[in-house]
Amino acid sequence: MFSPNQGALPALLPFFISAYDFTYATAASLVFALNLFSSIVQPLFGFLADAAARPWIMAAGTIPAIMSSVLPQQKIKTRA
Repeated sequence: MFSPNQGALPALLPFFISAYDFTYATAASLVFALNLFSSIVQPLFGFLADAAARPWIMAAGTIPAIMSSVLPQQKIKTRA
């Protein structure tokens, strides 16, 4: 399972701080919330995956991944 805390979020924190006028407390709260969410969701999905093996889900998961990389990306509007 992908965890945004492993690489994407720390790399994007300077962007969020400058583009959205986040304080360091807000940025830290964002990291904390994602860590907490990840700590709950990942073991839950791991348990469910072990309880009912469905190998086709892995193949079906590649379709949204491919679609998200092929479709045009939406530009983020920032304050000027």
